[in-house]
Amino acid sequence: MRKPEKLEELLHAAHNVVVRDGVTRLTLDLVAREAGVSKGAVLYYFPTKNALIGQMLHTWMDCHQRDWHAAIEKQPEGPGRKTRALLSLIATPDAMDERGGAGMLAAIANDPELLSILREKIGDWQGQLADDDIDPTVAQLVRFVMDGVKFSEIMGINPPNNETRQLLVSYLDQLILKSEMP
Repeated sequence: MRKPEKLEELLHAAHNVVVRDGVTRLTLDLVAREAGVSKGAVLYYFPTKNALIGQMLHTWMDCHQRDWHAAIEKQPEGPGRKTRALLSLIATPDAMDERGGAGMLAAIANDPELLSILREKIGDWQGQLADDDIDPTVAQLVRFVMDGVKFSEIMGINPPNNETRQLLVSYLDQLILKSEMP
């Protein structure tokens, strides 16, 4: 029987390999060594490297999905609820993004078709935002800004400092309020 904690341990080991050794060095052998298990144990959970990378991406997206739904529940009912919830997720850096970023980079380097996992989930989210009783262009702008902030953090390419982050959140929050549809 597959154990969720062992799965998480292997995903964490894969992340460590990508961060420490680089995405091109990700192998099932190195993941096994990093996790302190046999390669057979890794193969039990992930028959291929693509299966491992795909699970890295699914885990990242599932985490964001849970976070977003929890944030929606905290928002007051009314127009822009889903968009404001999404906006709240960029208010603070997220440690899970680094792990997801490792999966994303591994997908790009190994098999870009694995990015379909991200395309499908983000497309679904965009559809939910388009039906949030605000100008859909504003909802999409919020998602694009969120993506930009998250990806700049993942890649370590000039991510916003806390002050800039809060200014972005405040500005976009005002746009959401102004775009509410009657």
